[in-house]
Amino acid sequence: ISRNDGIQAWPTIIAFSESPKRPNLLYAGTDDGIVQVSRDGKSWTNVTDKIPNLPKGMWVSELVPSRYDEGTVYATFDGHRQNDYETYIFVSKDFGQTWQSAAGNLKGESVKTLTEDQKNPDVIYIGTETGLFVSTDRAKSWTRIKANLPTVRIDEITLHPRDNAMVLATHGRGLYVLDDLTPLR
Repeated sequence: ISRNDGIQAWPTIIAFSESPKRPNLLYAGTDDGIVQVSRDGKSWTNVTDKIPNLPKGMWVSELVPSRYDEGTVYATFDGHRQNDYETYIFVSKDFGQTWQSAAGNLKGESVKTLTEDQKNPDVIYIGTETGLFVSTDRAKSWTRIKANLPTVRIDEITLHPRDNAMVLATHGRGLYVLDDLTPLR
């Protein structure tokens, strides 16, 4: 890694989330693959070793506490910096004590972001290096959403509650708006 190029080369927290269901239930993830949980906002527990079949040193791209269940959290990992383009999505339903793969039928998709739907608890969206995917069965299977969206990296997914719209932040292409989520829900 070259000097002054903006790339971090040390353990840095890059994913941080608080549960929408309970204050002080916090999750933190680093650029060297560490996932920690705090249930009181003060003490932290490293739960990285509880995530099955996760290669060491993976970039924690997102930690998403569920808006529907207090103990549920999703974790996504990005390995492209290590030439690993596999799909790493995990879910814990017990505050990070045990984890299961939520990659379903996805292969070879480096995941950047994950968002739960605001109205349907079974619908989850992910943004990857190559586009947008949706699961309508709580991450058992995934379907690519094209909707005139070019093959582009999706870095962030925001759902607009009033307008029933999805706003995607892409890498290099700007913003994309899917103006009606009704068919996906």
